[in-house]
Amino acid sequence: DFEEFFLKTVADLPVQRWDAETTFTGVPAPPDSLWVPWQENTAGQAYQAWLGYYNSVKGLRWSKEQLVEQANYFAETIGALDEQGYPPALKKKTVGMMGLKGVRGLNIVG
Repeated sequence: DFEEFFLKTVADLPVQRWDAETTFTGVPAPPDSLWVPWQENTAGQAYQAWLGYYNSVKGLRWSKEQLVEQANYFAETIGALDEQGYPPALKKKTVGMMGLKGVRGLNIVG
């Protein structure tokens, strides 16, 4: 739903909206964790890439707090939260370069 703004940018194409509830009837529900990382740092890289990408998408109109909240939800869906429920660690420099300094919900190291 959060990427719905994108449909406006392709309004000239024959794109149809489908309702997942009715389109995929009879399909089993997805597992709780949709992805299990092969290497420990893979989940952190995926989290950082997701955060960086959606931080640059202007059509979302999210606050920095909403961005981090959604990024942490993403981390949860890929099984990337640690035992205490924290998302993958990000370097202080990386957080600063993303413009996320002072945003609650990040796991910042060094």
